[in-house]
Amino acid sequence: PPVGSAVFSGLSSPQSVVRVYAGGRFVGESVSGADGSFTVPLEGVHTGVCVFGIIGTDATGRYTALLNIPMNITKDSRSSVSGILLSPSLTISGNLLTGSAPPSASVVLFSGARRTSVMSDRSGAFSTDSSALQLPTGTHTVRAVVEAGGTVSAASLPVYVERGVPRSVPRDADLNSDGRTNITDFSILMYWYRRPLLPSIIEIERVRLNGDGRMDFTDFSIMAYHWTH
Repeated sequence: PPVGSAVFSGLSSPQSVVRVYAGGRFVGESVSGADGSFTVPLEGVHTGVCVFGIIGTDATGRYTALLNIPMNITKDSRSSVSGILLSPSLTISGNLLTGSAPPSASVVLFSGARRTSVMSDRSGAFSTDSSALQLPTGTHTVRAVVEAGGTVSAASLPVYVERGVPRSVPRDADLNSDGRTNITDFSILMYWYRRPLLPSIIEIERVRLNGDGRMDFTDFSIMAYHWTH
């Protein structure tokens, strides 16, 4: 079949492994530099419209959110997307929110209308106490975005902060907590299907799916039931 090539470039946290998938199939990777910049070239890509998924794994093994980019590949030519800004990684331990982003960048953590900002250090690491969000009693979804070069990233994978009551997050398969269960959530589930889960992903699976610490066919059934659009 006819083929072309593609190249993806942008920013993530320093020393992140940035992987690219086409139709759910791994097609290439690169490691970001000390400044967080990365370039992933792909050769021999089948022509036509394809949705590429890009995800980063930071130096401590935490993941960014999956970023989907549609691209039309044409024969014997190179298609490129530059200026990509991957989301921060984000985890919680106790009350401490930690993660990674491009170095010396502004990271905004938010839950609904409540938000707080912190700067990443030269290694891209950031942390803040969840009390900075001044959340009321209840269970809250917290995510983060990074601002760099006049661009704002997509939101990170969610973490959950409790204030005074047990968890009350519905098992609705809304894995990125945007209020919908759709193709974005399906992409996350496909990526982790039958793979070992990171602690942050185990937490999402526990509260949004069937809570057995795996992503398998049972979770697909839950997602299909709650599918919105």
